[in-house]
Amino acid sequence: MSISPHPFEGVNPDQTHGRALSATDSVQPARTAHPEVAKGVSVSARRGARRYRREIAKLLAVPLDRNTAQETLSNPETRRSAIKGCLAITWNGRQVVATPPSALAKLDLSELQPVRRLGSHPDARSNLGVHATRRGSVPHVVWAESKLEALWMVELDRLPCTFESQACALVWSVGERAIVQIPDLIVRSESGTAMWSVRSSHTRSDYATLMLTVLLPETAAAYGLSYRLAGDISVQRAANLRVLDALRWKSPVTAHPGWAHVDAARPATLGAVVEAAGGGVEGRGIALRGLAQVHFDVDLDKPLTRASAVVWR
Repeated sequence: MSISPHPFEGVNPDQTHGRALSATDSVQPARTAHPEVAKGVSVSARRGARRYRREIAKLLAVPLDRNTAQETLSNPETRRSAIKGCLAITWNGRQVVATPPSALAKLDLSELQPVRRLGSHPDARSNLGVHATRRGSVPHVVWAESKLEALWMVELDRLPCTFESQACALVWSVGERAIVQIPDLIVRSESGTAMWSVRSSHTRSDYATLMLTVLLPETAAAYGLSYRLAGDISVQRAANLRVLDALRWKSPVTAHPGWAHVDAARPATLGAVVEAAGGGVEGRGIALRGLAQVHFDVDLDKPLTRASAVVWR
């Protein structure tokens, strides 16, 4: 019997290095036919657009076209030179700062704001979504650029870490032009700071493969950061993650009178957890909430059944 309801523009370092730029010096009020939403983020971006703030956009030189970038970066010496001059541009809502990427390890992620807004037009190149997570006991919302990225955020919620999306722009100067990449996630854990890229193996062009499997990993290593390219998630795991995400933020299962017995017994299977919690619909709900709230783990690549082996945290 299945327990799951589902079966299944380069930067000039001389001008910007380590220097904070005012967030208000050159910003003019947005002009719109709807003044009441001029300062909001609910207005749809134009078709295909991913918008940078003006303070950030002016730090980006004319981007190098993809064909030239691939040819240029195929030379290891040129690539090393570009990595040596790489800068990370961050935005905290008040200032734009350009620093070496190693500074990401010291930044407070809670103070960072996305460096760009994602396209929200129906025909935009990305899917704008939001994911609700928490930092400690405080709710926090992060932007997701795709359904796959949102699923990886659910995965990260099950780990002892914090994360922010679209938190920095990496800029590699190549002559008078630049290569710009936005790591999908910056993840902070006890083991350090990591840059994450999320991309399905079915949607990686030659250019994307070069960026995601060569330039970004080498840049991270050069500046003492970790890097992960997060790929596809199985259909069954995605179904399980969506169920657990829906249950994650309900009232704490530890407050339920039946949980004390479950925690004391620490059963070895999901079915035994259900029975220890009182059985029936109520026991099933307690078991699923215990799993969703990360008191124990099961193999999420398989359907959730009574026989699912439980590993307690």
